[in-house]
Amino acid sequence: MNRNSRAFAIALALTTLLGCANAAKTVLTAQNGYDYREVRYEEHCVITPAQRASGMGWLGGAPPVECTPAKTTLDAALKHLHEAKNALKAGGGLPLQLAAIKADAKALGKMSVAK
Repeated sequence: MNRNSRAFAIALALTTLLGCANAAKTVLTAQNGYDYREVRYEEHCVITPAQRASGMGWLGGAPPVECTPAKTTLDAALKHLHEAKNALKAGGGLPLQLAAIKADAKALGKMSVAK
């Protein structure tokens, strides 16, 4: 292997490693955002057994109307996070998973129960 091809191979390896690191960072950042939104959802939409036993609950006995679409959004985001993590473990590119994560981040940011 000559000097130029060795340098090219090293540059290619570094680029690949940096690309994987950026993808991993994107997935981890998305996981942090999901965790934050899920906690806000639980604070707003979930009644614990202790709260139920003490008579605390929602007026009318049903959760606020915005809770059902918020749960659907959270479930979809969690599914996409799992897919991205599996793709990272398997190696290779994950452009579809990253696109889904970015779309989920926008949708999670619009959730009224998770501000």
